[in-house]
Amino acid sequence: MHHLVEKWLFRMQKKDKIRAVLSTKTRMYIEQDMQGNVISPDSDIGLFWYMSRINSYNFTCYIHGFNQVVCILWHEGLSGKDGVTMASARLKMLEYAMELNPFCTDLDLDGDGCAAQNRNQKESAAEVYFRENRNHKLQTITVSYGVPGHSPVQNVDQVHSVIDRALKGRDLHSPLDFYTKLLNHSSPKFGKFEVIRLKQEQFLDFTQLSSQMWFTGFRFADVKVIQYRKGDRNLYYKLHHGQEEWYVHRYQEDSFEIPIQLPPLREIDFNIIPRQKQRNVEQCYIYIPQRDQIFFKEMFSVNDNRRIALRIAEGLKFIII
Repeated sequence: MHHLVEKWLFRMQKKDKIRAVLSTKTRMYIEQDMQGNVISPDSDIGLFWYMSRINSYNFTCYIHGFNQVVCILWHEGLSGKDGVTMASARLKMLEYAMELNPFCTDLDLDGDGCAAQNRNQKESAAEVYFRENRNHKLQTITVSYGVPGHSPVQNVDQVHSVIDRALKGRDLHSPLDFYTKLLNHSSPKFGKFEVIRLKQEQFLDFTQLSSQMWFTGFRFADVKVIQYRKGDRNLYYKLHHGQEEWYVHRYQEDSFEIPIQLPPLREIDFNIIPRQKQRNVEQCYIYIPQRDQIFFKEMFSVNDNRRIALRIAEGLKFIII
């Protein structure tokens, strides 16, 4: 019964957020979720069926009041879906949202309860960093997590269905081809998508900032709502969607300064594609256009250099030890 009550309360609060967005320019409401992995190159040719290939990732957001879909893309040659990567994608989404509505002071985000992607220290660090360091009027960021077993982001689910239908029966040659297809697609319901490709220099290292935030005794898995307030070194949270009062968790002293600029990830922190997967893709070159062949060749060249850099770093570490 408690589970059903939580689901009902979440849906009622969702309707309240939509009404608030439609009545004032100072509120924004965004649904966010990851699409399932998109594999490329992909075709109906038998060669493609049993080989591991390159995954593309799509962090999808739907902005209520603007009927705007935002797709933030990257691929396996850069990173996976760990906390640092998701924090960088979320930062890019927040930047776009504030450009879309520079009058916004209160932002609501809805997502599922996935700990690795939405409910962790890196995600908190991204929200705190953006709140304090970007040129905007934002005062609060409130993140709500859905009830397990019930999708909290139906509009994003519809977008993913639109994308699946657009790709069905079509060859997908590379992550670059995936980006191009999304960029050129126009949905009858959602219109044109805003498609953003994450570049290597846009992956920031949130590890140090998140490690400086105190979360001892704070369990993200138990939290249903978290609120971040500008200039405040406390997290405000609720354990139930029907809860009126906010609990308070202090994550740093008032004197703690949020860094103005975070360092980018080091070269050795990016993903390294297994050699067998690289050979699998190379076998598909005869079936894909030259543009996509060039894309993969550049990806694998960077990947090989990254593998060498990692070996050098491990060798130096061994010598120092």
